[in-house]
Order: sequence, then C-alpha cells, then structure tokens
Amino acid sequence: GHANGVKDDLAAWENVVVASTLSGNPVSRDAAYSALEQLGLARVADLPTRALSQGQRKRVALARLHVDPGMKTPLWILDEPFTALDQEAVVQLCGALNRHLARGGMVIYTTHQEIDLSAQRLLRLDLSRDATC
Repeated sequence: GHANGVKDDLAAWENVVVASTLSGNPVSRDAAYSALEQLGLARVADLPTRALSQGQRKRVALARLHVDPGMKTPLWILDEPFTALDQEAVVQLCGALNRHLARGGMVIYTTHQEIDLSAQRLLRLDLSRDATC
C-alpha cells in the first residue's frame, strides 16, 4: 500500500535504527539523528512518528538512505519516493539518489513526477497511455 513503513509508537530516530538494522545495515543513534537532521527533522527526532505530518513520516522512512555508508545496499528500490514531500525534501532526496548513483549504485523507482537524476546510464519505462515507448 501507501504506508511509509514506519512504526507509529517508535520515535523518528528509533524508526531509522530499526529499519536500517532490519535491512542489514545497523546504525547508531547518532547516525540516525544525523540522517534526520539532513532531512530537516532534527527537532522531531524524539517524537513518536504518529505525531508527525505525512510528509515528515515519509522523510523518516527515507532517512535510512542517508545512513548507507560504504554502499552496503547497492540497489535501492523506491515506490513513489517523492509523494507527500515538499520541494526542499524533493531536492534533498534527489541529492541522495545522485550521490548513490555517483558511487556506482543503482536505483529503481516509480514516480508521477518529472525528476532529473545524474545517472551515467538511464533506462526509462513510461507506462502512461500517451507514451510512445
């Protein structure tokens, strides 16, 4: 569904630690705080995610992309990662995706928005009715 994969009863930083650990990339509390700070969520890091707006919850879910040192996860698969994000958060996410691509990582994502990424190689599948390819 469209759920962000965060647990309502956990603090924002705890969600980052748990999600990262479950994906095989355990991180410290400090690393989680740093990732949340990069996404403009430092002031809400200790709040339970149920108290956050939809856009903030989405940024909490995306924060684990900012704690992937050494690219332990070379392939990122993201379903509508730009939904519910404000323009600043979209720019920040594009930056994270571009850094990942520059390190040799791969990204598969779905979107309804026009996003400009700096990939050396780009394959685009357009499933809209008006698409010619």
